[in-house]
Amino acid sequence: MEVRKRLLDTEVNVEEIGLLYNDPEDRAAADGDQWRRMAELVAELRDSADKVAHNILVGLDVIEAEAMDEFDGWSIAELSVGGEDDTVDAEIVDED
Repeated sequence: MEVRKRLLDTEVNVEEIGLLYNDPEDRAAADGDQWRRMAELVAELRDSADKVAHNILVGLDVIEAEAMDEFDGWSIAELSVGGEDDTVDAEIVDED
């Protein structure tokens, strides 16, 4: 929950910077160097978020699992949000 809260705080802060900059009175309250620094921080955050998202999407594999469906009998379920075409076969086995 703490990570989600920090993520939402970050999103809100980025939106607030945009709102402040778009308000002529607030824009005048900071000089150009301060706005440049905030813009650089937002750009760094964007770049970092892009790298993290890319690593997550590249790291995900498609998993097919055969399962009993209530209506269709046996069916194949795909679990993935990755962009890869490769499929990893998975089989659920009983430990006994």
